[in-house]
Amino acid sequence: MTTNGPIADTFHPADIAFVADNLRDSDRAEIQASYAAEPLEALTRSVQASTLKWTIRDGDLVIGIFGVGAVSMMSDHGSPWLLATPDIENIRMTFLRQSRICIGRMLDQHSFLENWVDVRNTTSVKWLKWCGFKFDEPQPFGVEGRDFHRFYMKRG
Repeated sequence: MTTNGPIADTFHPADIAFVADNLRDSDRAEIQASYAAEPLEALTRSVQASTLKWTIRDGDLVIGIFGVGAVSMMSDHGSPWLLATPDIENIRMTFLRQSRICIGRMLDQHSFLENWVDVRNTTSVKWLKWCGFKFDEPQPFGVEGRDFHRFYMKRG
């Protein structure tokens, strides 16, 4: 799905370092609370584990990367993720419309999508709700034991 909008299948390894260096504070805090990893390490692992991944751009400016990785080799469940720079706000409406298309592509490959989001990451929580994900009540998660929502979506 190469598009005329901000989300494109074109992906360059250099995008990882740029996004990691310019990450939104809320994404940085979520990575720290979840895994106590540096953003570059977390983003590199996410990209390497992904069955689908997209770079989000505004012209030539890299704004973020998102995708989905297989939960395990024994199931067709996927784990969606998104890490972005603050510039994602500049293309919010276009990104929102296109992200639903990408979620549909994730569901073409995975019958069930699930992951965790830090309750403090309110922008991501709103985006996930807008995309149609359902949420469990917050519960302690990750190395810091902070409150996270498990979010999920089933195909069909």
